[in-house]
Amino acid sequence: MGTPWSSLCPSKVPFYGIIPRKETAPLRRIQLNVTFGQPDNFQKEPLTFEVVDFPSIYHALLARPCFAKLTAISNYTYLKLKMPGPNGVIIIEGSFEQAYYCEQDCIAQVATLSAPYGPTDSDQDTGRALVKGQRSQGDGDAQPTEH
Repeated sequence: MGTPWSSLCPSKVPFYGIIPRKETAPLRRIQLNVTFGQPDNFQKEPLTFEVVDFPSIYHALLARPCFAKLTAISNYTYLKLKMPGPNGVIIIEGSFEQAYYCEQDCIAQVATLSAPYGPTDSDQDTGRALVKGQRSQGDGDAQPTEH
């Protein structure tokens, strides 16, 4: 996104549900103004995102706190998100093709991260997800995840 690392705030709150049975530790967090809808009917809200550094085709994950803030309703069967706007209902539509490829990518990631350590490995799986490229300073190509 081209956001300087210095503009990100520290975050120590792990989140769950991305990788089954494991917690994920974010690198940092950022607050961004997000606009949903079209120019004639939109809703703009500041949302706080947890910044993570693992591959995914998702750019952001919107969780229950976000849905509550936006008074949004999601329908996973039809890949639609509906929320009230000043001039009627705002409908955000997803792509079934993109969802399929994302699901295949997630299955591959879970298989890799959930693989047990071999008997010769000195490290033990502590239940914490591995986050590649964790660093304390510098710019990164990290992806935000809503908190």
